[in-house]
Amino acid sequence: HRRRLCPFRPRRGGLAVTGPVVKVHIVDNQEIKKGDLLFTIDPTPFQLIVNQRQAEIDEQKALLSTSKEELTSARAALQAATSAHTYAQQMQSRYADLAKSQYAPQTELDKANDDLRRTAAEMRISEVAIEKAQTGIIAHQAALNRAEAEMATAKWALDRTVVTAPVNGSINNLTLQPGDIANANVPVVGIVD
Repeated sequence: HRRRLCPFRPRRGGLAVTGPVVKVHIVDNQEIKKGDLLFTIDPTPFQLIVNQRQAEIDEQKALLSTSKEELTSARAALQAATSAHTYAQQMQSRYADLAKSQYAPQTELDKANDDLRRTAAEMRISEVAIEKAQTGIIAHQAALNRAEAEMATAKWALDRTVVTAPVNGSINNLTLQPGDIANANVPVVGIVD
């Protein structure tokens, strides 16, 4: 028989997290099979991280949704401003022709010129709002992707708080007890196979 410490091969998934042991599910000299529950590390801090990551995901989804709504609104505003600008161009052209022939007062032409400038500015404002919303969508999508990746890592760590036997064998010289700190990549249970 050989004595091995569990987790004995970090490349096969050894103890991946550090934390206080809350329950030991084995006794000394107990026969175990691969996959049997050995001990549990306090999952609370890992669950809190999962909860935090979920809140970040929810926040980024809401911000992404808001940016998409802003984009839709800005596009509608651009369409309305473009229509108003087209009308203002037509009116300005008419009043310019009429003012040249003295059939329209200069004040009407001045008003048409003001409307033309105003609608051009409204179009530019809408175009900037579209660009801002598109940038927001890109930024919030990237933040959402990052939050989802961090969630996957947090869930992975939470799953590692339940430690199982990597091989069949028997427990040897068990000293682990609740309250001990299990450190990542440090053997804590001896298994003879």
